[in-house]
Amino acid sequence: YFDPHAPYDPPPPYDYAFRESPYDGEISFTDLQIGLLLDGLKKYRLDRNTLVVLTADHGEG
Repeated sequence: YFDPHAPYDPPPPYDYAFRESPYDGEISFTDLQIGLLLDGLKKYRLDRNTLVVLTADHGEG
């Protein structure tokens, strides 16, 4: 699990690809990981009977 938060420090190769916007790099990496999770559910035919709930709080304040 990778939690996008300050200070923003995305893992490679996202650190280089998003060196001007590390926040976007962390979000892009998280998006990839969610995609892998959903692909895994489909691979094992668990996607039709599985509820995936994502929550977020953009509470930077």
